[in-house]
Amino acid sequence: MNSPTASLLGIPAGFRKSFVRALVCFFGVVSLLRAQTPGSIQGVVIDAESKAFITGAIVTVAGTDLQASTDRAGLYRFAAVP
Repeated sequence: MNSPTASLLGIPAGFRKSFVRALVCFFGVVSLLRAQTPGSIQGVVIDAESKAFITGAIVTVAGTDLQASTDRAGLYRFAAVP
């Protein structure tokens, strides 16, 4: 059975779950922005179970070369998103 501490490729199960949720939300925002003028995107990445901030996560905008990493408070920001 899978336990909360089980890992795949060294990535804790809780982090993978949080990361997938963040990506789903992020892609939803990006799809809304496609039809609009350039703007900015900002957000926070947190662990779904522990609610802890995820520091150093890499966030990307699909279809672009834009990347940002989260700070100690889990915050990221993209400026001038096409």
